[in-house]
Amino acid sequence: MIDFPLTLRRGKQLSFLSTALIWTLTGPPLRAEQMPPLQYFVGEYSMIGRVAGNLIAGTVVATENNERLELHTELFGNGWLVLNDNQSELAAPLAGEIGDRELFCLFKNDNDNYPILNCRLQVSGEQASDGYLTLWPNG
Repeated sequence: MIDFPLTLRRGKQLSFLSTALIWTLTGPPLRAEQMPPLQYFVGEYSMIGRVAGNLIAGTVVATENNERLELHTELFGNGWLVLNDNQSELAAPLAGEIGDRELFCLFKNDNDNYPILNCRLQVSGEQASDGYLTLWPNG
């Protein structure tokens, strides 16, 4: 089997097959003009995930403020997301911070056209992922 590595920012590599699998599961990345407005993501979310090896659960409240999505959670404190300026085909469409971690999120729509976010956490300045979160709307 041929597996071609693709180099990501900060020297990370992602294999061609891994990229194909991501695109199969999530579809190709959206261009800026295809992104919904931030208002689409406003609301209260249930959250589960694994951070630093520990399972977590909680809620996140997302509000729009000055062209960014403000995130409020008891587990991490406050954070934010914006439309990612990096329009690379491998970049997450939403990027920001929560607590002391960088946050990169993909999203999908559920059957009722509500967003479900799948996010990767990374300690600022580190290359390795620190955890993953999934957020879905309450109610």
